[in-house]
Amino acid sequence: MSGVSSLRAALHWRMLSVFLALLVLTTWLFRQAGEISTSEHYAYLHALRQAQQADTELNSAVLASYADLLQNYDPVRRHLAELADTEARLAVFPSALPEDTRERLQLSLPRLATLRSDKATQVDRFQRGNSVLRNSEAYFPQAADDVLLGRQAAEQGDFAHFVRRLLTFMRGARLDDASHLQGELQKLQTAPRQPPGFSGLLSHAEVIIARRPEVNALVEAILATPTAAQLDQIGQIYAAGHEAAQQRAGIYRGLLYLVSLLLAGNILLAMVRIERDRRDLAERYAAQQRAEGQLRLYATVFTNATEGMTITDADSKVLAVNPAFVAITGYSEAEILGKTPAMLNSGRQDAAFYRKMWDELTTRGQWQGEIWNRRKDGGSYPQWLSVAAIRDESGSTTHYIGIFTDISERKQNEARIHHLAHHDALTGLPNRLLLEDRVQQGILLARRTQRPIAVVFIDLDRFKN
Repeated sequence: MSGVSSLRAALHWRMLSVFLALLVLTTWLFRQAGEISTSEHYAYLHALRQAQQADTELNSAVLASYADLLQNYDPVRRHLAELADTEARLAVFPSALPEDTRERLQLSLPRLATLRSDKATQVDRFQRGNSVLRNSEAYFPQAADDVLLGRQAAEQGDFAHFVRRLLTFMRGARLDDASHLQGELQKLQTAPRQPPGFSGLLSHAEVIIARRPEVNALVEAILATPTAAQLDQIGQIYAAGHEAAQQRAGIYRGLLYLVSLLLAGNILLAMVRIERDRRDLAERYAAQQRAEGQLRLYATVFTNATEGMTITDADSKVLAVNPAFVAITGYSEAEILGKTPAMLNSGRQDAAFYRKMWDELTTRGQWQGEIWNRRKDGGSYPQWLSVAAIRDESGSTTHYIGIFTDISERKQNEARIHHLAHHDALTGLPNRLLLEDRVQQGILLARRTQRPIAVVFIDLDRFKN
């Protein structure tokens, strides 16, 4: 009995050991197969996207300040602060990220900090330089006009030429003229009999000549700073590390499935859910494919249609035209975009015509009829135009779509048919039908004016011979 008891005890201990080993193995696999925190993952992705957005908006704000679309530099400073803030958040990695990915990110983040610091320095130089340049460019044109108005025609030559070249230079064109403008400026500065305020005006001109190339170079340097590329590299490193973490967790989950059959129900449930999601994705993919097919069809129709097509917004500003529009009107797409179709007006229709057309568009949502428009070369031509208003769910007009056909050839054919109907085909002389029409008109005129009418008949001998 003692031998059996010892054997059972050994078996129990062995089973317990196996159980404990399996328990330890299950616990270890469970810890290794722990879920990757979606909150940490999405927080890091959100920080990365915010950094990319802040960098893009910083570039846009610099361009807007350069183009005088912003009155101050608050947006520029705000986006710089956002970029610095998101840079600090990018240094906090998700806990499930592999160690090699962490090392690569730690090597990439200092490079991003250096680029951001360099960009901030360039932005600061741009703000200071652009402020001075903006002040001089705002003052110079009006002051130059005042000086020109106060000079005699004979005294305006060199200075007027200098003003024209400097105004072109101010617009950012022909920046290589800086040396020539500097030479002309020195001549003007040494010229005798300078009117009051002339030296101050030339001082502003000197600022413009010196600062404009500098500001342009700073803008190009800011836009060329590879912060966006560095952020993309960080995103790629993180995406690869996150995918590796997911793959590693998947392996441990597979091993955990082999160790513990208790997970079978959960796995089966996951498979059911995955299949359901797959079907949903398949249906969505099929719907997306159908929608993309329809969009491609509409784009093909728009591009290859022989009728001219125009799409405008609610303010009648052109958003898109098709190649047929370019071929008929002669205007390129770049020339017409942002303009209104009024630039095609030939002047043959009066204001009442357009009021009636807009009234019908407002009430019925569509209009069609014959209209005369003007090509880019100045020639007028007739067209058959159909306009439809596109409305949203609230009934407000969001866009207008115009489709037109050049009917010049049809008009010429109609005129030719009318001429052939009333003239002899051989001689080109009016025929009997036109004679009857003119006689009928003469009779009606004689009746209205109470005057007689006479018809003179002339017979030509041997006319047909």
